[in-house]
Amino acid sequence: MNSSGSPFSSLDDVWQMASTDSDAVLLTYVRLSRNAENFRFPSTEDSATLMELVDMARQAAYDNGLFADYWHDRGVEFCLGDLNYTERRFLEESFQLPYQLIVRAEPHQVLFSSGDGCENIVVNGRDHFVFTSVLPGCQPFLALGRALKLEHEFSTRIIAKYAYDEELGYLTTRPEDAGTGLRIGVLVHLPGYLSTHRTSAFKDIAKRYNVTLKEYRWPGSNVYVIENTSAMGKSEEQIVMSMHRYLELLLMQERVGRETLWESENALMSDQICRSLALLGSARLIDWQECAMHLFALRLGVSNGIIKNLDHRLLNYLAIRVFPCHIALEAGMEFPHKNESAAVRHKMMTEIDSCRARLCRKLCKIWQIDFPSSWE
Repeated sequence: MNSSGSPFSSLDDVWQMASTDSDAVLLTYVRLSRNAENFRFPSTEDSATLMELVDMARQAAYDNGLFADYWHDRGVEFCLGDLNYTERRFLEESFQLPYQLIVRAEPHQVLFSSGDGCENIVVNGRDHFVFTSVLPGCQPFLALGRALKLEHEFSTRIIAKYAYDEELGYLTTRPEDAGTGLRIGVLVHLPGYLSTHRTSAFKDIAKRYNVTLKEYRWPGSNVYVIENTSAMGKSEEQIVMSMHRYLELLLMQERVGRETLWESENALMSDQICRSLALLGSARLIDWQECAMHLFALRLGVSNGIIKNLDHRLLNYLAIRVFPCHIALEAGMEFPHKNESAAVRHKMMTEIDSCRARLCRKLCKIWQIDFPSSWE
């Protein structure tokens, strides 16, 4: 499942793309939701009718040239019902698949992917068609442009029209997505800002720009997902511009906060970086949350110029790469389903944690990080 031309690729080339603000922004994703006219939403439509939409999408992909012309014969198709739990969860970890599809998927739910994980189309997920673009770093306008182009290329090749109202815009399953159907999000690391500002003030500022902030899966790691709160009343470009302006303000304050953090807690921060590197280089078992937190500590060392031979793009990639199902697929293992017994789950998770620790030890040997002589 790690061959090129599949959504299970290592994505190394993608994460080497040049991007701005990668010291604070891990990745950017854009999703555009569309529904076919004269069809009920997927949650209320019968499977046979939904298969008609799958057939339309396949005709657009194969007969009408989406794969050949737009994705240059690199496009791949996966029936989500044929993927196992580990594979579906891998796609969700990579921001390519919505969470609700990882536990259970049906034959009428299909993924069309560009092959490098940057673009895909999910058919019959929450909405009939969801077009996704995922890019490393802070690239909201590029991600929007790619998602809009993918949606345009698909719409010119499919025989169905989208459900659209002159006043409301595109009609979607979730009311907050109606209008443009746009959902844009960025994954940000904010240790400097949150150490020098109140969290409540942090969220109040977000409301002014019509965005919301949610702590991501690493508790205590200062990683947040920022998303737009509404897709109606503005154009796609205006929504992304509002997000961009908020990010500019936030990242400026984040960098000031990091400088303040280093000035006031220099010894503590230096100790944390050294401890994180030592643990990553010697642990025999490490879970993904602990591993990610230590990688984020190294990110601060790179930002401060203490660590010279690493860059943020690599560490951003590794923050996703150490997710459980990324590790499991790479090692040819299964991620334990919640229906497994506690003993089986423990054994399988221990094996995954062991593989993750082995990867970290290998990387630390390759990196050979040298610290300032003043730290001797």
